[in-house]
Amino acid sequence: MNDKARHILEIRILDFLPSELMMLSFHVRTLLHTPFFIISVLGSGVSFSFLKAFSFAGDTAGSEAFWVYSAIASLWAATTLATGLIGYQRFQGTFPYLLLSPQGIPAVFVPLIASAAFLGLVLGIPASLLFGFLWFHQVVVRPVYLLAILLATLACAASALCLSALYLLTRRASIYEGLILTGVWLISGIVVPLSNFSRPVQLLFCIHPLTVAVKILAAVSAQELVLLCIAACALSICFAIVGSKVVAASFARVRREGDFS
Repeated sequence: MNDKARHILEIRILDFLPSELMMLSFHVRTLLHTPFFIISVLGSGVSFSFLKAFSFAGDTAGSEAFWVYSAIASLWAATTLATGLIGYQRFQGTFPYLLLSPQGIPAVFVPLIASAAFLGLVLGIPASLLFGFLWFHQVVVRPVYLLAILLATLACAASALCLSALYLLTRRASIYEGLILTGVWLISGIVVPLSNFSRPVQLLFCIHPLTVAVKILAAVSAQELVLLCIAACALSICFAIVGSKVVAASFARVRREGDFS
């Protein structure tokens, strides 16, 4: 690649990222103005928080990380909404215009789909901090907690791409939201510690990047922390690549068949 081509590529990347972030912000604000999404995320998060708070009864030291588990639970609860976001665009009547946009399928739909995870970030963290303060009368913020939430957000955003493809495969994908929600809650380690499972089962659960992000909270050394961060980022990238490919292929099929309804 010569200098001119490299310069053009750099300009396109610099123009692309701000526009994608603006679209992501727009979609998050749109979801925040829709009561259904707010109630769904906060309802799931608060329900989880009550159950998790009871499990910390008498464990003052362990309760320090309560708000992190609660925030991650809200993150995933919001992420499962990605299965219905395409259907929501159909309901609004904007789906055909988005699908035929000259910007391309990834540039248009990736911010839309990822906005589900970031909705959980915007709603989940304040609600979890408030719940933790009211229940345990303390809120402890450590760098490792913030790192876990950051990696969990990346994992959820990448997973949202895979989940959204379900709607293009079947219009009834939304009925699986509850199963997907509780299933990943269980394998991620925020409900039951992974140490309660056998080693092979733990390795199987670690296929999902959210599980690895949660494991960071139990890291006992700097080396283990670094390895888990690398693994979480690598798995999130893999999920994002697979999800974007599946989404692009599914949307291409919809465009080819002319099924915009």
